[in-house]
Amino acid sequence: MAARRGRKKTRRRRDTRISLLSGIESVVYGSIITEAAFDTNLVNFVTGKGNDPGVQLTQLLSNPEWAFEKASSRLTNPNILVNAMVQSIMTGVLFKFANKALATPKRKVNAGLKQLGVPVKM
Repeated sequence: MAARRGRKKTRRRRDTRISLLSGIESVVYGSIITEAAFDTNLVNFVTGKGNDPGVQLTQLLSNPEWAFEKASSRLTNPNILVNAMVQSIMTGVLFKFANKALATPKRKVNAGLKQLGVPVKM
């Protein structure tokens, strides 16, 4: 049988740029999780700065049993879990709404960033 003479499929390249909004959304989710589990926000958890009574990363690495015991006691509290779930749902809804509402401006900014060769997109 003869080969088809139709149009060849176009090869699609994967976009290798980093999305800023996805990164911000990940940081917000990380902050919600560290607030629920360790009673501190993400920045204070990682840097160890601040006057929060929560667990920092250095404490987690030096004494993991104590830190996980404290996290498990916080995560069994239904008030904390419900609060974290509501925050997560609202974050997802708000970011989805923002992505749709900002579609046209994002397209224009991304086109400019792509012409400049910046490996970042909105």
